[in-house]
Amino acid sequence: MAFNLATTPVLETVRLVSAYLDEVTGCSRALDLQAREPGVHERHTSLTLFHARSVPTIDLETYLSRIVKYCPCQNEVFLGLIVYMQQMIDRCARRRLPFTVDAFSIHRLVITGVAIASKWFSDVFFTNSRYAKVGGLSVAELNNLELQFLSIIDFDLGIQPEVLQAIGSDL
Repeated sequence: MAFNLATTPVLETVRLVSAYLDEVTGCSRALDLQAREPGVHERHTSLTLFHARSVPTIDLETYLSRIVKYCPCQNEVFLGLIVYMQQMIDRCARRRLPFTVDAFSIHRLVITGVAIASKWFSDVFFTNSRYAKVGGLSVAELNNLELQFLSIIDFDLGIQPEVLQAIGSDL
């Protein structure tokens, strides 16, 4: 089935995006390791605000599905999330800032990116307190993550529909 930005069901986009992000971050592998050896897969220092001390116990597809259930949004939000994360990686690399997208950071990046993309792409979106609750963060934490995320990508949120369509097709 060919991806169509306007007609592909959101849960199908969530499945595609979660598979892509899982492949990139190794989140499932980290969850498996953590389940076999609790406490071993913990980070004692944080690279950035986005890095948790341990890998969250929820897999990415379930996490993204939870976001869709409690904060409904469209395909553009999830595809925009991928673009924004790529911008973060590129800009951090150019500036030589410590930043990795991995099993420790992906959940926090996802909820922050979804909140930002929802505000950009949707006429109706939720408050940060709602996104924070759904994402398992405090509001203050999400506010700080949102500001950091936007600062890294230089508040550059505009994405052409053709780019979103291409990303969906590539998934």
